Amino acid sequence: MDAVAWSIARSVYPVLAGVAVVGVCLNSLLLLTTIFTKTLRSTSNILIGCCAAFDVMHATGYFIQFPILFSDYYIDSFYCSIMQFVPALGRAGGAVCVLCIGVDRMLVLLMAMRYQHTKRLYFLLCHFFTILLFWAWTVYLMFAFWMKK
Repeated sequence: MDAVAWSIARSVYPVLAGVAVVGVCLNSLLLLTTIFTKTLRSTSNILIGCCAAFDVMHATGYFIQFPILFSDYYIDSFYCSIMQFVPALGRAGGAVCVLCIGVDRMLVLLMAMRYQHTKRLYFLLCHFFTILLFWAWTVYLMFAFWMKK
């Protein structure tokens, strides 16, 4: 990046970091509320809590960039991939978790009577397996398209 691009990145970063701080705080509050409130133990509420946890993982990527952005230090793409591994998994997990919440709600609408008699653990395991598959795909993409720079 040239000097102008670095200046723009440094001026926009405080806004992104501020949004990330608010996101971490509110998503942590949502996750803790889901954990400690016994009435929020339905499949969709558990998935919403997981989505909040994945969003917290994703938001940590903005804090990792802080020391690099305000110095003249360039990092190797390998170290960049290592530092952004957890935020990338959070982004991937959050995206699929939103899809799983939608599928869960669709099943409630389409099969209301049958859904009430199904085992919640079975549905959660199916959703978590889907998230795990997408995590594996994300890790594969990180390794398959990594280039030394």
